Amino acid sequence: MINSELSIAQDMEDIKQNIQNPINAKALISVIIPIYNVEQYIDECIKSVINQTYKNLEIICIDDCSCDNSIKTLEEYITKDKRIKLIKHEKNLGLAVSRNTGLAHAKGEYIFFLDSDDYINLDIIEKLYNKIITDKSDVVSSSAKAFTKDDDKNIVERVDNYNNEFQKLSKEGKIQINFGNFDLFDDILFHTAWGRLYKSEFLKKNNITFINKNIICEDEGYFVKIMSHFPLVSFIQDIGVMYRIRKNSIISKNLDNKDSQKQKTKQLKIVLEDALKHIKQTNNTKRFKKLKDQIKKSELYGNCFDINFSNLIKIILRKDNKRIKIFYINLYREKVVKNNIKIYKVLGITIKKEKIKSVIQS
Repeated sequence: MINSELSIAQDMEDIKQNIQNPINAKALISVIIPIYNVEQYIDECIKSVINQTYKNLEIICIDDCSCDNSIKTLEEYITKDKRIKLIKHEKNLGLAVSRNTGLAHAKGEYIFFLDSDDYINLDIIEKLYNKIITDKSDVVSSSAKAFTKDDDKNIVERVDNYNNEFQKLSKEGKIQINFGNFDLFDDILFHTAWGRLYKSEFLKKNNITFINKNIICEDEGYFVKIMSHFPLVSFIQDIGVMYRIRKNSIISKNLDNKDSQKQKTKQLKIVLEDALKHIKQTNNTKRFKKLKDQIKKSELYGNCFDINFSNLIKIILRKDNKRIKIFYINLYREKVVKNNIKIYKVLGITIKKEKIKSVIQS
C-alpha cells in the first residue's frame, strides 16, 4: 500500500534517488493517465507511477479541462520529474478521447493505461514487462482489487462484486485467441483497458483506438477491437491496479440512475457499432461475418443485437468449457480454471465440485 500521507517534498526526494540510480535500461513504456477533477486522488495516483521499480517510463497526463486543483498538484511533480508530460484539451472530450490523445503522443514500445482516481502497486509494471517479454505476447493482464472509502450500501456491494470477478479471473499463463475460443472471450478477460500492458506495434499495426466520443462503456468497444485481431494474451496473478469505486464517479452516477440498465445497453450498442465498423474495415467480408457471429454469442454483447433465433439455444461441449444456454440464460456451466480446478454453475449458481459429488453419491 502507498502511504498517501507522505508530503510532496518527501516524494520529490525519492524521485531524485530513483532517477540517479536507474535499473538496467529497458524498453520505454508509455503510461497514459487522463485527468478530470480528481484533486483528492491525483497525488496518490502519480506517486504510484513515478515510484515504480521499472524506471524507463514516459508518463503522459491529459488534462481534460479540469476545473479543480488536479493540474496544480500535477505541475509540482512535473518540475521534479521530466518523465511526466502534460497535454491539455481545449474542451472536455471524455475518457475515450483523452486516451486516444495519449496514444497519439506515446513513443513507448509498450502502453499502460491508468485512471487518475486509481493507483498501482509499485512493482506491477516491471512484472508485466517481464511477462510480456518472456511470452512474446501482445497483451499481458494483471489482477486488480476494488476498494472504496464510501459507506454507501450499493457502493460497498459493487466493490464485493468486482473483487469476486477479479478473483475468478486471476490466472497465470497465456492463451492464443482464435476462432476456436473467441466465443468465450468475455470469460477470459475483465473488460477494462487499465491493468494491462499492450505492445504498441500490435495496436498500431491493427489501428486500434478508442471510440472517438464522450461516452461510457468505451472500454468494452476497445476490448472487442483488441480481441478481434487474435492477440496472444498473457496473465499474471499479481494485483496491479487498486480500483477505486466512488459515489460521484461518472460510472456510479450512471449505475445509480433508475434507467441505468437501459442507458448502459444503449451506450454499449454505440461502442459495439464502432467496434464492428473497425472490424469490417480491417478484415475481409468472410472473416468479418464470422467474427460478428462470434460476438453475438457472447453474454455481454449478445443482447445488443436483434434477436437471432439460431443463438437462442446454444450448447458448447469443449474439454475446458461445457455450457448449455437457452434464451441467453446459462442452465449449466462447467469450466476448467487451472490445474483441473473446475467451476460448476447451475442456473447461475456456483456449486463446488465436492457438493456435486456428495449429491450424486446420495
